[in-house]
Amino acid sequence: MIHCKIRQLRKDLGLSQVTMARQLCISQNAYSLIERGVTRLDIERLAQISGILQVTLDELLEWSGMKQTVPINRITRFYS
Repeated sequence: MIHCKIRQLRKDLGLSQVTMARQLCISQNAYSLIERGVTRLDIERLAQISGILQVTLDELLEWSGMKQTVPINRITRFYS
């Protein structure tokens, strides 16, 4: 799941949850909910997270296996 990938990338970069939360302008508790998979992430938040974690959004979605389950045309239609 994507929350596990986010956690692993954060740890690989040596970032704390507090650091991630500050960069996302949310509380550490709110960020913890992201990493536990409680919070559903929209495309804008995923883009913010991918930037902080120094991967493209495409890489984050592909790495988590979501790329196959979320067709890009559905995302495009949502924001069109």
